[in-house]
Formats: sequence, C-alpha cells, structure tokens
Amino acid sequence: MMWSDLLGHLDQRTWFDNAVRQTRLASTFLLVGPDGIGKRTFARLVAKSMLCLRQLPGKMIPCGICESCVQVDADTNPDLLEIAKSANASSLSIDKLVGTKENRMREGLCYELHVKPFAGVRRVAIIDDADTILDEAANSMLKTLEEPPSGSLIFLIGTNEQRQLSTIRSRSQIVRFKSLDVDQVATLLIRNGIVTDPAVANEIAAISVGSIGLASLLADEELRKFRRELHGMLSQRPMDFVGLSKIMLAQSQSVGEEGSARRVRLKLLFWFACDYYRSILISDRVHNQEAVINPNKISMSAAARAMDACLMAEADVDRNLTPAGLLESWAATQAEICQA
Repeated sequence: MMWSDLLGHLDQRTWFDNAVRQTRLASTFLLVGPDGIGKRTFARLVAKSMLCLRQLPGKMIPCGICESCVQVDADTNPDLLEIAKSANASSLSIDKLVGTKENRMREGLCYELHVKPFAGVRRVAIIDDADTILDEAANSMLKTLEEPPSGSLIFLIGTNEQRQLSTIRSRSQIVRFKSLDVDQVATLLIRNGIVTDPAVANEIAAISVGSIGLASLLADEELRKFRRELHGMLSQRPMDFVGLSKIMLAQSQSVGEEGSARRVRLKLLFWFACDYYRSILISDRVHNQEAVINPNKISMSAAARAMDACLMAEADVDRNLTPAGLLESWAATQAEICQA
C-alpha cells in the first residue's frame, strides 16, 4: 500500500510530512479517533516511509519496491513491531509489552524495540488497542516511552484520548483523526471488493458513520436487516424489553460458540442501538425541533440517556459479564427511559 491508496486524513499526513521535513519528528504518538477509519493503516504507512531503504532525506515517501517496503506489505519486516490484545482478552497483556514474569525485559515489545535494527537506522512499534492498557502494563512501558531508543518510533492506537491513562497521554504526541466521508467509505468498499454494486456501497456507507470497519460488517445483508428490525423494536411503545433482550442474545450467539466472536457481535449490536438514538438527536438538530423529535415521541433528553446506556452496555461487554444478564438489564433500562 502507498500513500496514494489512503483516503482521508490529509491534515494528519501534512503534519507528519512537515515534521519529517523539519527533522522535528517526535518519538511517541497517540493516534485517536473512531474505530475502523484507517489509523492503523496510517501508522503502517508512516512506518513504511521511515523504514524505506531508498527514502530521500526530509521526504515521507516510500519507494514501495525496496526489500524493506516489500516486507512491510508482507507483514515480515523485522524492524516493524506490532502488537494488539489477544482475541479472547479484555486488555492488552503486559507480557506482550515486557515479556512473561520469568523473562521481564528480556522479551516483549519494549525489549525488541531496543534491539539493533536489522536494516536502516530505526525500529517502529505499533501498539493497537491502547484503550485497553491497564495500569500495570502502562507502568511497565514508562521507561521506554520516556527514553525511547535513538531513532525509534512508537504509535499507540486508540479511540479517545480520555480513555488513555494519564501516564501514556503525558508522554505522547496526540494526533486526532476524524471519520471518513460517505463517498470515501463507498469508494473503499468497491476498491477492496467488499461489495460490487455502487448503490449498495452508498447505502452501506450512509449508515457506517465513516468507518470502513463497520461498513465491512454491514456488507452482510442479514446484519443490515437485523439492524432495521432492532431499530423498529426500539421505536415500539410500549417497548417489548423481554423480546428485545431475547433477539439480541440470539443474534450475538449466531456467530458461533467462540466467546470472543460473540463479544464482538454483542458490542456491534449495542452500537446499532446507540446509532438509533444518535440518528434521532441528529434529526433534531437538522430539523431544529425542540422536545419531540420523531413520530414515536422520544424526547431529546430520553434519547440522550438511552444512548448513554447503550454506550455503557457496550463497555460492559469487555468486563465479561453474563450476556443474558447484561442484555436483560440493558433492555429494561431502555424501556424505562423511553417510556418515562
């Protein structure tokens, strides 16, 4: 992948271009913004540019053909270190950062970052799921963040700077990313072969909230159908909260027996519910209405409270609560808020 393949984030690229040209590039960056908008791809392109063996001084343009560039694209470059939380874990393991208890600071990303580069003059680390880093793990990497190896680059990727520990925020240059435009999401859906029909691509892009990650999931027609059904149930008065919790549970279990897959699906379903209330609030602003903002008589304040409850439930998924209990509590809360 080259910079010409990246859609959006022009301001962020210009900022890095200027920093490289002026030789004022920091060592640690915290990239924050919505999920699925290309923050990790952006970090990999910066890494590819800086690891390129034919890079011109002061330029952030990879050649794309040298051994280092080819290895980045193939995920085999030994100077590009990437970690993320394990599929079944709720947080990024300290072992991935500084090694197991028996081998603290003799393995793990922080150790590898201090190893002499295999080629060129630098190593680059990309730490995904920064939102999930706990205190112990964050403390274990403080020395590396404070005194990074010469020439090294560290990228932490999260969704919101407020979800990061203060020890990480204070030691990082924060770079904020925005959601993609609808046209950009539709273009990526077609370009990546996720869908082939431009009309379907536009339909999906319009409800993706600027996330190609979410848009890829919504390429499943059955999932889009469920989203519409869920929105219909949320608009019912009185709300059938028992039935609501049951269909949500069944849908979360439809992805198979694996717990991590079910958690991902459940978080997506809570996001669908959150999006229902978000659309009501947006509609209120667009039409400049006051207390009542849709045909089902959901007030603006109720929609805001219901959306907050959805966000809280989405966060609770990672606490490994019993899905059935979590859904029953959430559905009852939705009914109480919207029928008050």
